[in-house]
Amino acid sequence: MKTDKKRIGILNNIKIFVFILVILLVLSCNYRTPSRIRFENNLNIKIPKDIKVIKDEYDGNIGDYSIEYEIKMSEEDCKVLINSIRNSVYFNPNVVVFYKIEDSLFKDTNGIKGVWYKAGYGYFFENKWGRDIYSADVDTIKLIAKFSESHD
Repeated sequence: MKTDKKRIGILNNIKIFVFILVILLVLSCNYRTPSRIRFENNLNIKIPKDIKVIKDEYDGNIGDYSIEYEIKMSEEDCKVLINSIRNSVYFNPNVVVFYKIEDSLFKDTNGIKGVWYKAGYGYFFENKWGRDIYSADVDTIKLIAKFSESHD
């Protein structure tokens, strides 16, 4: 009789321990790839290291999320970023923007369609990736770059 109560007590302690362990594991899984790396990988660019991050916001619900990443650069950093954009697989020097970019101007890389282009005061990025939407606006006068990612 005493051993049964002891066994039940041990089993209850193990259950509590496992429950706490599962909760800690679930809470620790709230990791996401840093914004800088996400945009470098998905937009095929290199963001300079010596930049000032103005905004790095993540807003997420169950399956939907959005990321806003804004940086301030020096003139030298801006030149580095522009060079990276011009060397991107998505850069298309033939884009002339009037209203909407034609589908034929998007670069298709491994089934992912996107385009970097020069217009007015800077460089812009748009994509056609289904539910994943990326955009970028690099202002070469104000030396500010804004990156956006969303999924719905």
